[in-house]
Amino acid sequence: MHVLIGNLAVSDLIVGTVLIPFDMFSDIYRLKDNKIVCLSVFSIFVISLGASCYNLLLISIERFIAIVYPLRAKAILTKRKLVIMIIIGWGITIISGTVPFYYNTYTNSTEECLIEVVWTKDYRVNSDWQLIVALLLNFIFYTVVICIALKKFKPETPAIGHSLNFPSRARKDFHQLITMVIVLGAFMVCWLPYVCMAVVVTFRETSYFHFIKRCCLIPGLFTSGINWIIYGYRKKEFRDAFSDVVRCKGSRLRHMTPTRVESIY
Repeated sequence: MHVLIGNLAVSDLIVGTVLIPFDMFSDIYRLKDNKIVCLSVFSIFVISLGASCYNLLLISIERFIAIVYPLRAKAILTKRKLVIMIIIGWGITIISGTVPFYYNTYTNSTEECLIEVVWTKDYRVNSDWQLIVALLLNFIFYTVVICIALKKFKPETPAIGHSLNFPSRARKDFHQLITMVIVLGAFMVCWLPYVCMAVVVTFRETSYFHFIKRCCLIPGLFTSGINWIIYGYRKKEFRDAFSDVVRCKGSRLRHMTPTRVESIY
């Protein structure tokens, strides 16, 4: 889970440290008149957004396995498999994000660096519907997992009360599940306006609707800055680690016993 959360953080950091500063710098100094700069901004946008969607899907798969197969979770989803899935995800998003460099409608007479101007309609529709499908899959996956988890972790279940190790593990898995539901919920709420406008633009393309769609990117990009707040609020371990980093201290987990580390969750 920590590997997947770190992977999600990387895509969020790309938005905050690369995409937004690069976009603002390009606007201030009018660098978007250059074809490479213009296409690069949108390319980074697709890569960071695509990686976030894919990472959330990986997390939903991990939570499904952890909830449905708690005793075999580590055997089913090994670190090797996880690394391969992460590499494939980044590879797909990078390839998808760089397609407009070779397949675009940018010309020497292009005056505005806008997605609807420099991207082909096919690519725009394809990118929008990839986002819609990814959100829909995540929603379905988490709905199934939540239903299973609620049945599995009912207080009246006697097996939980008489097990030695399962209660702690069950609480940990359920707590992480709720955290990821909050993260996914925030992601879906922030991107819902953009998704709705993407559907509208697919069937009725006007300059007015394109303008509204661009405005809807603001809450969508905002979601990249709230994940760390959610994790910090939900997990004391993350708050302690962040405090250690800010104060340049070593990790507190190194000095804890396994029992103490497990109790953090």
